[in-house]
Amino acid sequence: MTTHSLKCLLTATLLTAVGALSSTALAEDLTIYANIVKHVDAHNDKKDFGVGHRRIRENEVRLSEDGKVVGKTYSISSVVGVNSKAGTGTRVALGVTELPKGTIWTEMTASDMPHKASIKLGHQHTGVILGGTRDYAGVTGTYDLEVRKDGKHVVTVFHIVRGKK
Repeated sequence: MTTHSLKCLLTATLLTAVGALSSTALAEDLTIYANIVKHVDAHNDKKDFGVGHRRIRENEVRLSEDGKVVGKTYSISSVVGVNSKAGTGTRVALGVTELPKGTIWTEMTASDMPHKASIKLGHQHTGVILGGTRDYAGVTGTYDLEVRKDGKHVVTVFHIVRGKK
């Protein structure tokens, strides 16, 4: 193979790869605002926040801070590790966000959280988008969550990556 042919082949391969990347992944951000409706500690002994302790949450969802309720979020977190000396724990959470156009499924792991505490004002974490239904079928990506300063409202930004359309 000549040098010219090799250069042409490499250029064509690179252009094909760049074209494939740009046509297969479409990114978008979706911000939701939620107020914490309730949380339930689901464990045999409410005083036992050890490994296996679960907390279930339900939130109302809005698409703007003062907008009307358009859906709900549900999550369940489990304690998977405890550092008694440091007073911290590690939790894993699965969540679903119900929106007018479908649902988004998420997962996250939070390490070094104050043990036994519910999330408080200023709490932040990042998680992954596992997929979704209807308009969100096949999506992936990440999300950033922050508890607002009042401790009662949560802002989540989904960084959605869609497959090839």
